[in-house]
Amino acid sequence: MKMLLQKIIPAAWRKKWYHLKHPGIIEEVDIAWKLLSKGDPDQVMLDVGAHFGGSLEAFARAGWRVFAFEPDPKNRQKLLALCQDLPNVKIEPIALSDKELEAMPFFSSNVSTGISSLLEFHPSHEATTLVPVTTLEKYCRENGVRRISFLKTDTEGYDLPVLRGFDWSQPHPRFILSEFDNHKTKNLGYDVREQVSLLEGNGYRVLISEWHPIEEYGKIHKWRRFVLDVSQVEGERVWGNVLAVKAADWDALLKIAARFGKIETATST
Repeated sequence: MKMLLQKIIPAAWRKKWYHLKHPGIIEEVDIAWKLLSKGDPDQVMLDVGAHFGGSLEAFARAGWRVFAFEPDPKNRQKLLALCQDLPNVKIEPIALSDKELEAMPFFSSNVSTGISSLLEFHPSHEATTLVPVTTLEKYCRENGVRRISFLKTDTEGYDLPVLRGFDWSQPHPRFILSEFDNHKTKNLGYDVREQVSLLEGNGYRVLISEWHPIEEYGKIHKWRRFVLDVSQVEGERVWGNVLAVKAADWDALLKIAARFGKIETATST
């Protein structure tokens, strides 16, 4: 019944209903949709950590070519069910990083389906499968993916390695949405500053969407603010998403984001 309703009720309407039930929640992928959905010439999305497909659905139903990466077998079952009538979506049971491995332990949780990861960071995590790991550079080369409109990474800790694994000599993604969580990534020796440094070093301007510290996995989290300076999001418990675009889309990004929430400058109080 749930899958039937997903097909009958447009994704945009379901999002509006969700936001009415949970006021004050920001879904950063909606910002990407508003910026990219009208007039993007390539219409290609890579969703790294696709979960159940909530981020990719609107793009896929608009006819975009979508490559979805979801290593968790249970999550992937629901993703496959959502996309069974969408031949433009290619679902991959692999993980991405900055190096290739034939098999790596993958951890799932009975507390939250959203924290499946290559990284064991929660007491509920159990190694449930072994997954092959590759890089964006290799995957794009082997699958003829040259121009990417939207790259989304939500890998519960491996977002910087995913970005490092892209061939930055190729055309850059138009919009990048990359999760950060200092609490998780300290175990891999990096924090959000390095994610921002990599993106800025490749010519992007970044807007940081910060959420309040996570109280409990499996519950609704609370969004906090947009900031322009990475120095405003320091500490082990900070998390959220980095939104990155090139100069041509910067003003449009700020204009759209301002409709969702206030953008704080470094001097804001």
